[in-house]
Amino acid sequence: AFMLGVDPDATTVLDLDGLTVQVASPRYLFVMKALAARAERDTDDLIFLYRRCGFANVAEAMQLIDDRAPTVLLTPRVRFFAEELLAHLEPWARRSSSSSGTREWAKLHRRSRSNPDNRRLPRTNSRMS
Repeated sequence: AFMLGVDPDATTVLDLDGLTVQVASPRYLFVMKALAARAERDTDDLIFLYRRCGFANVAEAMQLIDDRAPTVLLTPRVRFFAEELLAHLEPWARRSSSSSGTREWAKLHRRSRSNPDNRRLPRTNSRMS
């Protein structure tokens, strides 16, 4: 996995002679998940981390991504994924209830990526007779 460098907010969980184990901060993980831009895998994590980080709004979250992410990794795809997911989330970002509405957004996002013309795909029968 790609690492963004030193996490200034990491928590040390073990410090022995010659061995230090740290846990990444929620902000560090948030940026890594945003850079991965995997709607099918990271949507729930990104929502959880957005809430855990306590961002005031989407602009603040995007500013963190801009500040911490290497420019070469901040592709239009990454920016679109993060902005769209977070904009969809913002009206209820402070609620601790289910993120089913955002999961629906992620399903639509996956569908549009696999079917860019947004056509209804025919069902296939995977059972063999």
